[in-house]
Amino acid sequence: MKRHWFTLIMMASFITVQAVQADDELEQNSNPASRLAAQENDIAQITIDPGQTYQTIEGFAASDCWTAHYVGRYWNDDKKELAAKWLFSQNLKSDGSPEGIGLSMWRVNLGAGSMEQGDESGIEDIARRGECFLDNNGNYDWTKQAGQQWFMNRSKEYGCEKLVMFSNSPLVHYTLNGKAYAPSGGNANLQTDKYDDFAEYLATVVQHFTEEGFVISHISPVNEPQWDWEDGGQEGSPWRNDEVKKLVVELDKSFQKKELNTKILITEAGDYSYLYSNTNHRSGNQIQQFFDSQSDNYVGDLPSVAPVIAGHSYWTHGTNAQLRTIRSLVKNKANACNIGIFQTEWSLLGENPGENFPGYDNASYMDIALILARVIHSDLAYTDARSWSYWTAMGQEMWGHKDRFLLLSLAPGSPPGAYNSITQSGQIYDRSTLWALGNYSFFVRPGYQRIK
Repeated sequence: MKRHWFTLIMMASFITVQAVQADDELEQNSNPASRLAAQENDIAQITIDPGQTYQTIEGFAASDCWTAHYVGRYWNDDKKELAAKWLFSQNLKSDGSPEGIGLSMWRVNLGAGSMEQGDESGIEDIARRGECFLDNNGNYDWTKQAGQQWFMNRSKEYGCEKLVMFSNSPLVHYTLNGKAYAPSGGNANLQTDKYDDFAEYLATVVQHFTEEGFVISHISPVNEPQWDWEDGGQEGSPWRNDEVKKLVVELDKSFQKKELNTKILITEAGDYSYLYSNTNHRSGNQIQQFFDSQSDNYVGDLPSVAPVIAGHSYWTHGTNAQLRTIRSLVKNKANACNIGIFQTEWSLLGENPGENFPGYDNASYMDIALILARVIHSDLAYTDARSWSYWTAMGQEMWGHKDRFLLLSLAPGSPPGAYNSITQSGQIYDRSTLWALGNYSFFVRPGYQRIK
């Protein structure tokens, strides 16, 4: 039996729904007396229709990039246990409040091997390097990514239902420049004869952790293919649409050979617009490119490919109109190809995050959290997103960013401080962004269906 939900069960979403609907009513009603009455009453009329159903939710997630590796490996047990409880617990405390936000999906970064390269990686920030399970001699070491594996295990023990693995860059053993960031040119940083090797590696990792008892629901083999990733700030690679298809075909072969149930999730577009437009971009118009059977890059008939397009919700919430219009364009294009939508990455980037925002200098932490709540609501209501994921689960609050990029704030060292080395255990704090996401993730469980 389907379990239905509507957004008014969450306070953060209630605020968003009321504000958006009240604004729409005032904009459309030209009668001054009616406008005055609406303003005086400060009420929006809500009509609920359980007979009209929309998407079924697959889960809410956050990413372990990159600090989960360090917290899980180096931090004291009581601190990392607290982090796991806040992220994954579905239990209530004695006063009836949630222990945590009950994430139902957990995104796991499969590093490309820049961590093993050390300073030679060209990635200056150690917290943005990633370990790799395969060495240059073809040997697998499953003790790598130990800190990430600690959180993987705790997520499962807390009842988090699914893991989603993702890759930002091919392995450094296979890249054109021997690095986990790209040379200039905008092509995939992958040797032309290594597509099958990289696909086999990804499939082997999925097979290993499946045999370890984890449910790996999806794997994303590319991430934000529209960006050039040539500055060494983190692991990353650009991809043309035809290169994405080439890798997906090889990955499907490897999955089928190993009889894996995990689905391939594409394309983690850098923002929503690349899913339905920018046809002249090397990796634009991706819904049509990959899921229209008339396209040269069609992969929708491959058995391991999920009938879902994945995109990131960055840069698309400057105005209320933009929140609705862009998401409706994504939904309509996806509906035309009979596929679903996952929102797989968002945090508060950009200088104009929303209407009536007071500016970062004057904003409160709750101002940041309410923008998060508004974006989630919009992705659910206008994009029909089946899954929603935050970037990132934990990090250090540097440069006065007021937790724009994290759910849990880390202060390593003693005395604790945001600018101390992440390899030192320290203090960890829950933030308003955590609980804003929790207003959705704790209450809206996998299998729930949105109603009108």
